[in-house]
Parts: sequence; structure tokens; C-alpha cells
Amino acid sequence: MRSVYVIILLFWAHSAFGIELVFGPEFALSNDEMLSCQKYKPVGMSVKEDRNLFCRNEVIEKKYQELYELWRSKYSSFRINEQNLINEDRWEFVTPDNVKFWLGVDPAILEIGTSPMTLQEFKTHKDQIQKMIFDDTKSIGLEPQLFAGGGHINIGLEQFHNKRLLLLNFLIDFYNHPELSMGVFGYDTNNAINLRQALYNIQKLYMDFQHLARVRDRSYYAFLLKLETRLTPAIADPFFKYWSAQRPSANLEAYRGGNVAIQLRNNTEKMSGYRIEIRAVRPQASADQWIRMIELLQARINYLEQFDELLPIKKKPLRIQHKGPLKNLLWNPPVDEQQALENFHKYVTESGLDWKDHQDYLWPNWKTEGGALDQFNDKLEENCNSLLQ
Repeated sequence: MRSVYVIILLFWAHSAFGIELVFGPEFALSNDEMLSCQKYKPVGMSVKEDRNLFCRNEVIEKKYQELYELWRSKYSSFRINEQNLINEDRWEFVTPDNVKFWLGVDPAILEIGTSPMTLQEFKTHKDQIQKMIFDDTKSIGLEPQLFAGGGHINIGLEQFHNKRLLLLNFLIDFYNHPELSMGVFGYDTNNAINLRQALYNIQKLYMDFQHLARVRDRSYYAFLLKLETRLTPAIADPFFKYWSAQRPSANLEAYRGGNVAIQLRNNTEKMSGYRIEIRAVRPQASADQWIRMIELLQARINYLEQFDELLPIKKKPLRIQHKGPLKNLLWNPPVDEQQALENFHKYVTESGLDWKDHQDYLWPNWKTEGGALDQFNDKLEENCNSLLQ
């Protein structure tokens, strides 16, 4: 009986003093017309700027206005927060239950975000978020798409002020689980490539982390500045040549080093603006799915708080195919699917969560009938039955 009390006390102490993360979403919605309008041109064809302008003015912004009018007519307390307009492309609104939304446009999509909130706050406002961001947009023909925008997950960094080791370990843990950005949360060689797939020297990054963990006389802001440069290296992206041909008007050098699976961002040049941005995330399908994703990240942080030393970096945590036809590497995660699922199962269960709650957002090809996920779960059940016997 005493052991039960000890477990309860440990759980209470952990929940009472553990770090509570603050999250910011970027919900992405689109439709066939918007996608076909902004579709990347085949290699060798030039992009016509007048066509892009037509797409933006006549197609995307038309949906933007349609959604705004719907919200204004449907919710009497809905209003523009005129004192806090972000910029000309992103308008800020206040919902009936007093949550701030921002609505913006990006190539081929509408983007909707909220003011940063904790997991519990998102749970409190879940119904309003589902109704306005997912149900209302669906009623005007907008839905999350597999390859359009990203459901980027932002995590505030002020909460890590006295938890630098925890922050470093969270990042190392992400690198030790490349399946997160290669099929679990998403897979996007264009917008959020995994550093291991880009053949970046992870061991070199780890040496930088070791140095950052040792240095104690640096301010937290200086620490984050240094960390930011380490997380966005100039990578030897194997797909860079292909994607640059699709975007001839882009700033290629910024593009080469600026779109990796996880990075630090700061748009304000102030401490309060610093955040982790997990880019390798498909657009979420519902408010519930968003909440389960951030619940997993919060639980993972709670799990990592037990470690008082820098975690080791795993040399080859997942078999990744680097050679072969481009079509086999570009659009579908070139990984050992069973190993990826095994690694993610461990990530979920180590964090104290239920495996069945984190399967619906896995890579679509893994979830086909009789596919990789079914095979993995069958094997899992066999192992459980053999243990019971």
C-alpha cells in the first residue's frame, strides 16, 4: 500500500511543478481550385507572375472574404480586433468565447491561427475552434489537404527559461525520433526536411549542444540566439535542385537552409517572440486531433524532465533510404515502416499515453487495410497474448 501512496505523491509532485507548455497552431485549409491555381510548375516551365496574382486576388482572397462574411453573420459577438492588426495579409479577430484568431493567406491556402494557449486552454475552447475553424470552413468548401501548407506546431520558449537542459533534450529527442517528421506528424521534403534525410552531420550538431549545455554565463536570450543558428544549418538537401526548379523566383539560399523539420523562430526580435516551430506536420483534420498532438508533446516534455544530463544522440534510429527514383523518395516516407511504427509506439507509451489515440494522424499509406499499421498492431497483439499465456 505504501508503494501506491509513493506513486500518487510522485505523480502529484510532477504535475504540480512540471513545465506547462504554451502552443500556437497554424491550421491550413484549401480546395481543388486553390491548389490547381497555385500548383508548382513542372521543371523547365517559367512561372507567370500575372497568373499568381490572379490566383491570389480572384481565388484565394475570395474565399478569405467569404469566410469572414460567414463568421460575421453567424456569430453576433464576433469582431475584428482593430487595435491588433498583424499585417495587411493577416487579420485578427475575437471569437464569441473571447479567443483571438488570425486569418491569413499563403500560397494555395487559407491559414488560421489562434493566440498561444496551454493544452488545458485549448481543451476549454475545443468546441468553438472545431465549429469555426473546421466546420464553418468545410461549409464553404475548404478542408485540410495532404500537401498544401502545414499544420505547424509552435511552442513558446519563455517557459524554458530555467530549463535549458530540458529544451536541449526535447530537441535531441526529436532528432532521435526521425519518424516524427518522416510519416508520423508529416513528411514534406519541400517545406520541412528531416536533417538525417538531408545527410546533415547530426553528430556535429550534438557537439554544439554539448557546448551549450556547459556554458552557464550566457543570458537566456543569447543562449536562444546561438541555438537558433545551430538548428537552421546550410544543409545539403538532396531535393534542393528539384524544388528550386519549381520555384525560380524564390530566394534560394534562404530556402536551402530555412525549412527544416524543427527549428527556432523569432519574428519580433524580442524574448517573448521566440518559439520552437515544428514544421513537419500535416494540416490537422480537427480540433480534437490538434489537441491530441499537443497533448503528446506536453506528455513528452513531462517524461523528459526526469533526465539530469544531456541525452545521447542515436546514430541510426531509423533506416532511411537515400537512393533510388526521385518519385520514391519525394512524396512517400522512404523509411522502414515497421521500425518507424515501433519507434513511435515507444514514444507514445513512454510518455504515458494510449497508443490507440495516436494512430489516426499517421501517414495515409500506412493506414490502408492490411497495410503497415494493421500489420504492426497485429504483431503487437500477438506479443501481448504470448506474454499473458
